[in-house]
Amino acid sequence: MTKFNEPTNGASDRTRRRLPRPACRALRDAVGATLAWLVVMGLCTANVAPSASAAQNDNDSAASESAAEESAANRNSDARNTDDERRAAGANNAAGAADTSADDASAGEDSPQPKSPFDVMRGTVDEAIALYRIREFTQSAERAAEARRQLATLSESAGSLRAKRLLAPWSARLSNLVGRLTEKGVSLPAAPADDADPDDTDPDGDDARANASPPSFVRDVVPVLVRRCRSCHVNKASGELSLANYADLTRGGKNGPVLVPGSAAESRLVDVLNSGEMPAQGSIEPEEIAAIARWVDAGARFDGDDPATSVVALLGSQPRPPQDIASTANAAGGLPAARRPSGDETVSFVRDLAPVLREQCDECHGRERNSADLRLDTFAALLSGGQSGVLINPGSGGDSLLVKRLRGDVDTQMPLDRPPLDEATITKFATWIDEGATFDGDDANASMQQLVEAAERARLSDDEIAGRRLENARRAWRLTAPGVELHEVHTDTLLVVGDAPAEALEAVSRVAAEELERARAKLAITAERPSFGGPLTLFVFRRHFDYSEFGLMVEQRDVPFTESAHWRIVGLDAYVCLVTPGSIDAGDEELRVRLSEQITGALLTDLGKLPDWFVAGAARELASRLHPRAALTSDWRSEMQRDVRGATSLDDLATGSSDTALATLGQSLVRFLMSSSHRFERLMTLVIGEGQPFDAAVSDAYGRSLDDVVAMWSETAQRRR
Repeated sequence: MTKFNEPTNGASDRTRRRLPRPACRALRDAVGATLAWLVVMGLCTANVAPSASAAQNDNDSAASESAAEESAANRNSDARNTDDERRAAGANNAAGAADTSADDASAGEDSPQPKSPFDVMRGTVDEAIALYRIREFTQSAERAAEARRQLATLSESAGSLRAKRLLAPWSARLSNLVGRLTEKGVSLPAAPADDADPDDTDPDGDDARANASPPSFVRDVVPVLVRRCRSCHVNKASGELSLANYADLTRGGKNGPVLVPGSAAESRLVDVLNSGEMPAQGSIEPEEIAAIARWVDAGARFDGDDPATSVVALLGSQPRPPQDIASTANAAGGLPAARRPSGDETVSFVRDLAPVLREQCDECHGRERNSADLRLDTFAALLSGGQSGVLINPGSGGDSLLVKRLRGDVDTQMPLDRPPLDEATITKFATWIDEGATFDGDDANASMQQLVEAAERARLSDDEIAGRRLENARRAWRLTAPGVELHEVHTDTLLVVGDAPAEALEAVSRVAAEELERARAKLAITAERPSFGGPLTLFVFRRHFDYSEFGLMVEQRDVPFTESAHWRIVGLDAYVCLVTPGSIDAGDEELRVRLSEQITGALLTDLGKLPDWFVAGAARELASRLHPRAALTSDWRSEMQRDVRGATSLDDLATGSSDTALATLGQSLVRFLMSSSHRFERLMTLVIGEGQPFDAAVSDAYGRSLDDVVAMWSETAQRRR
């Protein structure tokens, strides 16, 4: 906390004292954020800011003087924005600075500043989570119910789309907490309903009222998608079909659109539900299918705030005036698809363009602030466009809105309030689009920062990478579990962090180091080839709740209840996440097997571009061979014998109904490939050592196409059943 200097003895009360600049900035942000949210909430008008500033001057004239120059700059900047953008910027300041500014501001005031409604809601969510962590589940549920009421009020009253987007992460955290409480058998009161005149209440009850109202995506469809499709098509995109949000649903999958607005009978989505083909796991009630069909027949209209909002975050929200598919920014069929490079391109998106977008555009079109509903912080967002439409017309750089805006040919030249890009850089954008607007990164949803970091990794030293990963790990922990003490263990090959005691993390570090060396030996990775370009980060969580918070706050995904470990190589980071409830015992065989699987998966991902089914299956099979007598190895073997059925093609592997199913099918096929040890060694040499594409390497090593090998595996697996 910043300490304010007290006046020396004999100093007049009117002595002017200059506050340290960080304290001034924090104080300004706290007041500005509160006023901005009052404006958003309709509790006061924008022209109250000067009088509020005057009051602040009366309270501490020195603080206002220190902030005056920055405030003037901010006012000049605000003048260029719309009212909505100003409100969103204030809300963003509240979200990002409240934790530090509250303490700093209170240190310089005789009485604390009143909290904004947004800060009150944040505090309530944090209280509910803190109570959950100490197993006070009933009290946690009470605070969660209060937070849900506060969040509903904010959602109803907020006047801008950007302000509503700032609420989305908190809605997701609250939904996650409610799910965990439900697992513990603790329920919350029903979500707030629409305000209604008691005289207009339908005497037949909620069901009759719902049936009488027009079909709603938010009210009728979202709960079904989350309940029945979450593991396969919300948390992931099995079969290249994502149902994570309305935009993805209307876009369809690799076989085309799944909706025909106005005709449920012609919609693929309704057809597979009626036939029983989907959901692949569990069942769906006829009433739920009927609700989706009614919505499609009514035009499949969207009645939420933002078509890109996760269906999980939409749970419990209130419907808005509906929009047709054609009126949404991400209309089905209206977006260019990400294309892979042919090798003949002269411009690389990752090398040449991602750094420019990161440096020039992130301030106005990043994750926290997206002017004109336009985000340019990921490749997928770049393709989606914004209020003005799609930015890129692949094959025609000169006609693309992005290039026209950069050159100033239409409307305001971009980047706003910065020097224009030089013509050579703009020409690179135009040439890249002319050449097909291809994407040469690994993940279209990775941030520009991560794409640039991945490219930087080759030129950074091990020490530089280790330092950056440590910074990223600490930042991720602050997002995941603010206020929970972080312990760290550093070695040359591992960075182990978590909330377990330091001695427990030391034990995990020793086991992980042993499993890393055993996996490297099994994969024939020589000492001359370092892994991960630096230390592998290992996040150790004692609570599954904190693990799921990591998914929400760091990876921007909803974590299934059944998942308790995963690995990821993204940007400059290489990490494994693992839940270890209870005490940690270095002699625990299950801990060794789980670490072996995760570390091997990370190694394989880092080594080269391998199919997901192969990486997941090989990680599990190699861990099984390193620990053949472990109980978990026996469980995996039983799963293979039970679940490998009906899988006859690569599509079946690609559309595993869950990560567990993908690993089970993948392990069975990898086991089949490894039945010929010399061929498998040849396969790994071709892929890892020589960089050959996987399909071609299979044909070379096994003398058959990959499809033929999969068919042989399927036939063998069915006979063994």
